[in-house]
Amino acid sequence: MREHSLKLIVNLTSFIIVLIHTNTFGTPMPVTIKEIAQRAGVSRGTVDRVIHQRGNVAPYVRQKIENVITELGYRPNVIASRLASHKEIHIALILPHPSEDAYWNLPLSGIEDALQEYKHLGISCSRYYFNLVEASSLSVACDKMKQGQSVDGIIIAPLFKQQALDWFEDHPEMTIPIMTINSPIALSTSSYYLGQNSYQGGQLAAKLIQMTTAKLTKVLIVNIGPRARNAQHILEKEQGFRAHFAIHSDLVDIHKIELADFSNDDYIKEQLGIMYTDSGPFDAVFVSNSRAYRVIPAIKQLAPVKPLIIGYDLLAENIEYLKTGDIDFLLDQNPRRQGYVAVKSIADHLIFGAPIREKEYVQTHIIIKENLSV
Repeated sequence: MREHSLKLIVNLTSFIIVLIHTNTFGTPMPVTIKEIAQRAGVSRGTVDRVIHQRGNVAPYVRQKIENVITELGYRPNVIASRLASHKEIHIALILPHPSEDAYWNLPLSGIEDALQEYKHLGISCSRYYFNLVEASSLSVACDKMKQGQSVDGIIIAPLFKQQALDWFEDHPEMTIPIMTINSPIALSTSSYYLGQNSYQGGQLAAKLIQMTTAKLTKVLIVNIGPRARNAQHILEKEQGFRAHFAIHSDLVDIHKIELADFSNDDYIKEQLGIMYTDSGPFDAVFVSNSRAYRVIPAIKQLAPVKPLIIGYDLLAENIEYLKTGDIDFLLDQNPRRQGYVAVKSIADHLIFGAPIREKEYVQTHIIIKENLSV
């Protein structure tokens, strides 16, 4: 009987301790600096100096306070501290101007979503745009960023790879987090990549063509844009595309065309006309970026039989051609999520100390007319 009573007392004591440190619903309540000070037998000011590492505390007292902190499971309220400090985190965006290419409205919308979500924590950004014709415009945008307001992180689309590499190589002092989206580059500084796995994207396009085309003899790769020849993500897509057919169907004849001027309909029709005359017709066409809609009118006039067409991303024009059946597949690289996660990763790192993944691949979604939800 005596033994059972002792166990009951121990259990009740444990229950009382739990009640002290949890609310009515059993959720742990935050431990306060006052509690730590009372348990350690010191002043709240001493505890505050230990937590914020401000010194002037004897080693044995510091150890005593740290032991109590560990025992009680204290976690500093990072959000409250940031609000009290009024310190702002400033992020620089270095991207192509969306007026030149509507694709860039998609990651920008994700960036705006994240900025609104973190606005109360003092996150803001500045935008530095470059154009898609002059490679030097990327360096100019980076120079403007360097001369402007001090920044704590950078989100950049390094479409002109060499210019981006050269600029950051010339500015080793830029040790802040640098998040690259859309196209990866390897910087010697604290750089990270967030976007699609382009090589696997090319493989995916090739596999879709092989699986859905009964008689496959000729395929056309269309790279559209002035930078396409040297863009890392375009090159990797083509490599993955060719690698798939080299392994699974090496008898397929693969042709490629580079369309530097994506805004000139007459030029596009003329160049595709030459390609069709010399090497066509084609059983399938793979457009390696978001501009598939630019080639549809010309292909509809040139092709005696409609080829299977695969493009990228949910631009309004692409969606319309998907609905009409002129485009068969869109590979959505989820650029909106790329923008959102880029801001979130930098913010969580700078505010909460969360690590940033060196490479984070965003899933590519296969969109057809039947599963279109836009």
